[in-house]
Amino acid sequence: MATARRECAEHFLCRCQEATQLQQWLALAVAEYLDQRYKTQRLHSALGYCTPLEVERPYLFTLPSLGVRLHPTTSEKSR
Repeated sequence: MATARRECAEHFLCRCQEATQLQQWLALAVAEYLDQRYKTQRLHSALGYCTPLEVERPYLFTLPSLGVRLHPTTSEKSR
């Protein structure tokens, strides 16, 4: 009986590791799709048949002039 329990536990742990790897792969695949296709190539009717990147681009250049930082500086990261 102990052998069967151990084998069952090993099988369960293996499946959990596979599920974790699958979840990580899916999260990476979705992020890649959003960055490479959804934001840059896919036209959205709600945005006047433009991509989100085309709509955001004018704002990306005006934000720094308003004093808004898009990325924290090295000194801000260390705080």
